[in-house]
Amino acid sequence: MKNLIAFLVLGFSCCIAHAQSAEEMASNCKGVAEARIIESGVAIPQNFQNGVCWGAFGTLLTAISIVPKSFPKDGPVLDVCSPENITQSQLVKIFMAYTTRHPEELHKDYFFVALAALREVFPCPKRPA
Repeated sequence: MKNLIAFLVLGFSCCIAHAQSAEEMASNCKGVAEARIIESGVAIPQNFQNGVCWGAFGTLLTAISIVPKSFPKDGPVLDVCSPENITQSQLVKIFMAYTTRHPEELHKDYFFVALAALREVFPCPKRPA
């Protein structure tokens, strides 16, 4: 069941962002990463690039937070153990920082690079074998 859920989430997430490279997504996310945080949320300029970024990371947020709650016995489906109150803007900033530190990964699909970034920042405890 866990593998099926992971496959469906992964497939849906990749389709949402049209399988963009990490470099393309980082370019789309500059405006989001630099947006001001205000009392009511994030002040993101409304344009296509910001929309692509916001939508892609909204899907990723769903994948790492809502899916595990729906299937608690399976644990974190994508091996990311983020805090419950993580935000989309935080995900974007983590991704952007990771791509800056790892330019050798910019050619890879953004989704897998974003997961690597999140696993680095929010590793899950090792389960006993």
